[in-house]
Amino acid sequence: MKAAIERRWSRASLRSAGLAYFATVLLLIAGLSHRYGLLETVPFLGVLLIVALLAAAGIGLACAGFVDLWERGDRGGRRALASGIVCCLLLAPYALSAWRVLDHPGLVDVATDLDDPPAFRTLAAQRPAFANQIAPIDASRAQMIRTGYPGLTGRRYAVSPDQVMEQALALVADRGWTVVARHGIVAPPPDPAVEGEEEAAPAPPPIPAP
Repeated sequence: MKAAIERRWSRASLRSAGLAYFATVLLLIAGLSHRYGLLETVPFLGVLLIVALLAAAGIGLACAGFVDLWERGDRGGRRALASGIVCCLLLAPYALSAWRVLDHPGLVDVATDLDDPPAFRTLAAQRPAFANQIAPIDASRAQMIRTGYPGLTGRRYAVSPDQVMEQALALVADRGWTVVARHGIVAPPPDPAVEGEEEAAPAPPPIPAP
């Protein structure tokens, strides 16, 4: 009589694979929804936090799967390895973002005109209470901008400021952004020649009744 010993699957490796798959699908759906305007930024950040927690839990379960393989000879070593790699790839953008946060100065916004920087009062008033606040660029923040971004300079155009504003508003409209406030744009004056032609144009003849 021969006895066949069947190796059991490691539950940790199976759960790790499930978390890796679910976190990947969740990240793709949330990213596409945010890209095409179906998901706002603040809920999208919440989804990113959930994805990070799921990926971290997946790595922990993958390590537990390797422990099951080593101590009891359970199956699922390859699945745990694949799940751990996927979870590490999911956490790579978070690690890069954390490094950039530590490497760059703690600023909400930057400006090229540090003598008279924009205040963004309308956006500061509409900012949610749980979001990072838009504060005026004072002397200390201006020094942080000079130190952290030494190559940041403005740009001058060979046209009037109103024309630059019009082109900027056209770009905003083309990208579907919402304008909450505008300052400094002046409507172009009417052309006298066009006005004279409109005034001199005869009135259309009346349409006879049937």
